[in-house]
Amino acid sequence: MTITVGKILGIVSIFIGIGLAVFLGIYSNSQSASLQSLQEAVQIEVEQNLHFGTIYPGTIRKSLVIRNLSSHSIIPRIRSSCGCVRNLTAPSSIPQHSDGTIEFELDTRQISGQFSRDLLVYVEGMAEQTSKRVTLTGTVITDGLLQFDTDFIDFGTVRCGDTGTARIAVQRKNGGILDGCPLSVTDPCISAKLHVDPAQPSRGMVTLEYRPDRYPQAIHAQLTISDPAHPALSANVLVVGNSEGDVHIQPKAILLGRITPHAEVDTSLVITSDSQSDILVNMVSATLPLKLQASLAKEENSWILRVHGTCKAPPDTAIKGYVQLAITSGTHNDVIIPIMGIMGD
Repeated sequence: MTITVGKILGIVSIFIGIGLAVFLGIYSNSQSASLQSLQEAVQIEVEQNLHFGTIYPGTIRKSLVIRNLSSHSIIPRIRSSCGCVRNLTAPSSIPQHSDGTIEFELDTRQISGQFSRDLLVYVEGMAEQTSKRVTLTGTVITDGLLQFDTDFIDFGTVRCGDTGTARIAVQRKNGGILDGCPLSVTDPCISAKLHVDPAQPSRGMVTLEYRPDRYPQAIHAQLTISDPAHPALSANVLVVGNSEGDVHIQPKAILLGRITPHAEVDTSLVITSDSQSDILVNMVSATLPLKLQASLAKEENSWILRVHGTCKAPPDTAIKGYVQLAITSGTHNDVIIPIMGIMGD
């Protein structure tokens, strides 16, 4: 019987293949066993139920204690079934055989009556193997909740010296009396008054008045109707608007554009008024760039604000400044005139 070199190599290849397969199988089983052993060793313990009691709509903070029963440090995570839970603290490691806490916030603004929500607590990287379910329960009281019928009020543009008026309906959910609920507005130029419907004391109308005391003015305020006994039942609405006056400034700003070094700057704007009263303009303050100067000159029916001088600065230097004017024409107004430009080559 003759054994060739090819047959010998074939037999050797078979033995090598069998040995490699056995080794890989043993290694894979060892790795799986190690991972399974680690997963079985990582255990946590949490409260099964958290009861919030009787609460009002809003956001409520709570702490959850997590006990690490394993011999490894862990990083806990939480996830809710409804999206109404927000983690307030960054995940931090809990040492072996120690307790840690997670601060979270429950949003009950879209919940009414009795509720039950699930919160899943698990170890980072081992969600399926270590997750524990915590049931959040309680009752959200919405009876008496104050509600406006819109999200914002827009006065539009109101002329300085005039009064802008807006109205918004308000009610108490599921009955209750509106009378005695105070109103507040964050802008002193706006007043608010509540008129309760005698036939339906749970419904009413809020009348707002906007009296601008200067222009141009943009308001961004908040109207609040409160329940003195239960602040959580209060309601808010955004109030916006702007003002205009009888004084006109053209243009609204002094734009110097791109200026050549050492070039003479001489530009102006015109201030006029629709009022029959005389217009009086005073320069209150000025922050002028470089060597520019500002001067006021009165003409027959207008005022001229002139900005002139010579600029000297490195190329591409931004030129910024302003002139503040006190303008009186029936009403008193403080107006800021921006001055902008850039140095060229």
